[in-house]
Amino acid sequence: MNNSFFLTFSKSAEQLENQLVFTSLESIPKKKPSAFSSVQLAEPKEIIGKTNHQYQDTENQLSQQGTTSSQPLQEKKIKKFWPRWKLTLAKAASAVALGVLAGITLHSFFRTADLPPTRKVTLMSAYLNSKNPLRNNYVKLVDQNHEEWANAHGLRYLINQNSSLLEQQCQHPTTKEIKDCSPYWLKVPAMIQWLQEPKDPSVDEEVLYLIDDDMPITNMIHHPSDVFDKLRGKIDAGIVLVKDSVNWLDWNFPGQKNDPAYALNGGLWILRKDQKTLDIIQKLWETRHVVHDEKNEKCPTLGLCMNQNTLHEQQGMVIVLKNNPSLLGHNVLIVDQRDTKSPTRSDIALNTAHRAGCFERTDEEAKYWGGKYSSFPHDDLQNPGGTWQEGDLMGQPNGVPPWSRLLSNHNHWNCKSLSSHHPSIPFTETRLDRIKEMIAKTVRMPSSLKDSIEKAETEGQELLHAVKTALENGGTIKAANSDSANSCYHIRNKNDDIIAIFKPDDERKFGPNHPKKELVRAGSSHEDIALYKLSSLEYGKNSIKQLLANKLDLGKNARVPVGIIAELKSDQFFNTNLTQTGPIFQRKKGYLQKWIPNARELFDTNPSGGDDFNFYSEIEKWPLDDFQEIAIYDILLYNEDNHPKNILNYIDTSGNSRPIPIDRDNILPGDLQDLRGLSNHTMAKKPFTKDSLKLISEFNPASIEVVVKNEGLHPKLAKNARALALILRKFSASHLTLADIHTFVSRKTPSSPPSEVSLLFSQAEKFAVETLSNEDRAQLDQYDEACFNLRSKTAPQNSLENQRIKNEFEKNHQTRIDATLNQAFWIKFDSDLNDVIRKLTKTTQ
Repeated sequence: MNNSFFLTFSKSAEQLENQLVFTSLESIPKKKPSAFSSVQLAEPKEIIGKTNHQYQDTENQLSQQGTTSSQPLQEKKIKKFWPRWKLTLAKAASAVALGVLAGITLHSFFRTADLPPTRKVTLMSAYLNSKNPLRNNYVKLVDQNHEEWANAHGLRYLINQNSSLLEQQCQHPTTKEIKDCSPYWLKVPAMIQWLQEPKDPSVDEEVLYLIDDDMPITNMIHHPSDVFDKLRGKIDAGIVLVKDSVNWLDWNFPGQKNDPAYALNGGLWILRKDQKTLDIIQKLWETRHVVHDEKNEKCPTLGLCMNQNTLHEQQGMVIVLKNNPSLLGHNVLIVDQRDTKSPTRSDIALNTAHRAGCFERTDEEAKYWGGKYSSFPHDDLQNPGGTWQEGDLMGQPNGVPPWSRLLSNHNHWNCKSLSSHHPSIPFTETRLDRIKEMIAKTVRMPSSLKDSIEKAETEGQELLHAVKTALENGGTIKAANSDSANSCYHIRNKNDDIIAIFKPDDERKFGPNHPKKELVRAGSSHEDIALYKLSSLEYGKNSIKQLLANKLDLGKNARVPVGIIAELKSDQFFNTNLTQTGPIFQRKKGYLQKWIPNARELFDTNPSGGDDFNFYSEIEKWPLDDFQEIAIYDILLYNEDNHPKNILNYIDTSGNSRPIPIDRDNILPGDLQDLRGLSNHTMAKKPFTKDSLKLISEFNPASIEVVVKNEGLHPKLAKNARALALILRKFSASHLTLADIHTFVSRKTPSSPPSEVSLLFSQAEKFAVETLSNEDRAQLDQYDEACFNLRSKTAPQNSLENQRIKNEFEKNHQTRIDATLNQAFWIKFDSDLNDVIRKLTKTTQ
């Protein structure tokens, strides 16, 4: 359970009375596991047990020999609802943002200064080698994939092949003969074995990920420790499982009252090492004796079942939960494969199925499966959100035959009808092909970006510790005398030196408790970003954005100051609703940032220069690399608030002038129109330096999009960041300049025509909608109109019907349609961007 960190101050507490107050904590851990680091160094993969044990994989009994492998807003009011496909480009550029992501509701996941337990995470697969080469082919590939995820985050990876864990552990219900349990059950004693190992005393918690051998990790960016916290939310569960793609309970528990919430998938088990978890898994192990059909020699009990007549340990866990219903939702969580409305896990999709299609099995496999053809139309009807997409954490080809003819990539009720129409389609390793397809689209974090994020998080914790130490030894907190639009508080040490500043979220411009009443107004809801084209200032979430800017800062010279999101408690904070006199302590969340001594605002070097950077001669004294670094990040983050008061002019010990950018919190707006920054300075016309080109080359657009999503910001903003990274890479590679990019991504004045990049966005969004079928387009239009009516309350008499339409679309169609729109959008945007660059390069030659 997370423990909040609070700094408490008294108005009269100038010295020792200033103290730190913790909730259930006495001190800060030496190291906080970050999103991209772990308390444990990488270890080589370990293989436990008999690696040469062979068994006949009954699922893959094939007579086929000699197999082959196939490689595979400025406007705040909306007067009228417009279907997306009817919006012209001109209207789309200035009207509501009814783009790809309209109507999606997401909530922020705050990375606060709360101090979570130190945690050791282990990844594991548990399986026995097969005599069937088809199975071994994909298992080897997935093993390498799992090991890559472990190595990416410095974790331990185990392969448990200890067949002795199953030997003589099952009993026939009639003959009472003691037998070896089915290999399907190996994961259960493997989990028990891990849970019974002594806990590592150097950490607070140990967590195990046991992942099936056909389930590849397709998003290496997510840290397993973060995933465990996000999936659980505020519930302190020790076991996390994921729902299956379909509700299979009525098939395996006929005649019983079956709650769909129990329909779990056994491909992923996330366990915390504690006694309660061990007790539950031991109860699961006992279900191996549950009788299925004592007359069926191949499947008399769950533990002895050698085919798919039961779901083995998956079915056993449901029995445990049915017998102990109080466990579900407390000790055991079964989460959705994709939950876009969750406040903590909206960016994580896992155990999603990559199996759409019609598959024709061999005659031999048809005997085992009781049918020659396989398809999964129930996925489309019951759980379209469970379909694998690029960017999902992990996927699985569950149900896809290892060796078959792929008659269609789409689900059909009658696959047999396709067989005679496609007689020449060869048999291939279809399950391996699906795994290869997923791995080929795996999202990975570039090492430079990973290092930057780790550095930002480590330095933030060090700052937090320094503030703690200073305040324990006579430090103070006082309001700063500043003309800034945001409230700011100085944190000083006992010598009265400023060591950090703190900006409470609710005292920022337009915040509910800003000291100046004229700067107070109701904030915008999270989903407004999809309806209105909000500026970054209107959208808010400044602290999250400032921390994001730190994490994305790959530069070497002009880096932003160290910072961290923290929650402080003090009687110095302002509150418009408080009328009492005397010290009133308030807890506030905000951004804690390191103070930079020997620096002053660039504005102070020439106050008459105003906001125009071209009037500040100090800029020309900066190294060109420093200038370009700041300008590059102004573009990447689309800084709408960079001005001479947001760049510090630092004089080093040699008397050299160096810039330090600050306040990168009004970034990534919903609409790319008004960029402010150094890219509009005359020096922006100079060619990129070698170091600047190297910096830009390290911007991986897809990875940056994922990082922005991971911080809990709206997908629209993540999409903008990806586009800006792509623009920087393509423009710089074509020998264009920062000034060229500025002209493309920003309009001249707020009254000028829309920016060129916003028009490209509109064209790509319009193109994407036009790629949809008429049926999907009609569903999308109906959904958009329902969302519009619900928000604007223009049709309150139809609110129930509008809500029904909205819910039905989100459940049955949104995931599939959004994936189609997103793919088409980037195809069009990339193509149009190339055309723009070709025209510009001809002009400059």
